[in-house]
Amino acid sequence: MHQVEHPAVVKSAYVKGMWVHAAGKLKRKLLGFRKNYVAPLDLSRVGYDFNVVDAWLNNYGAFTGESITGKTVLELGPGSNLGTGLILLSRGAKKYLAIDVFDSVQYTQEVFYDHLFERLGCDALRAELAHQYEPDGRIHYMVDPQFRIERIDEPVDVIFSHSAFEHFDDVAEVIRQITAISAPGTTIISRVDLQTHELGVRDCDPLNIYRYSDTLWRWLGDKGAPNRTRTPEYQRILEDHGWEAEIEPVRTLTREYVDKMLPGLIRRYQNFGTEEMGILGFFMRATKK
Repeated sequence: MHQVEHPAVVKSAYVKGMWVHAAGKLKRKLLGFRKNYVAPLDLSRVGYDFNVVDAWLNNYGAFTGESITGKTVLELGPGSNLGTGLILLSRGAKKYLAIDVFDSVQYTQEVFYDHLFERLGCDALRAELAHQYEPDGRIHYMVDPQFRIERIDEPVDVIFSHSAFEHFDDVAEVIRQITAISAPGTTIISRVDLQTHELGVRDCDPLNIYRYSDTLWRWLGDKGAPNRTRTPEYQRILEDHGWEAEIEPVRTLTREYVDKMLPGLIRRYQNFGTEEMGILGFFMRATKK
């Protein structure tokens, strides 16, 4: 587990955070999702995708004692490319499904996949990308502005996500839909980020998003803003829907820092206590009963 040391926040963090979050919301509204969210070509993302998959498979193997060989996998919110899906298929998965609200994958440059296949050592899976929007291939990428997971009509063995759950407006509804398409034994492996996202305050005040009332946060945030759901809430929602779940913190703040910051958070988050509010990221592992 990685522990993060942070300096004491300045007095203006509350006000500064308001301006930073509001400015980010305005920028996204004016520029639109495509210009603001789709990053320029960054070949380091190839290595990033391999690291994400390695973490998923390490967690899956440790949790279930199984491999993904022959399994159908679903990724929630793959983002700007399908690199994780190609890597999962190369590691033995039978089929890769993915669903997202926006079609960011359409902007992926071919050179990205060139570098990914070079690292894989073959490009036998390249042909699958030509049919990525079609349901019959080994890759099926679905775009749905309503994020209707229930539309998936084939059995899924494993559900993966990385830094996606914290952006869902209604975590309970997402879990309900996942449950609807899951048979007993289906597994969820998800990395979730609980830290402030906006770059202007992320590093200097990682708990900034927990300083604002629900009403103010709804005004400051927009679709996809961190939902501020904490680990006990994830655990409860999963268990309420018939999942056996476990939470493993993987990135935390020092107790000294959290004790200092806790009085500046709204009461609901103060009540979670120092240990819980010190968690900046965690792995969520669950199996459908």
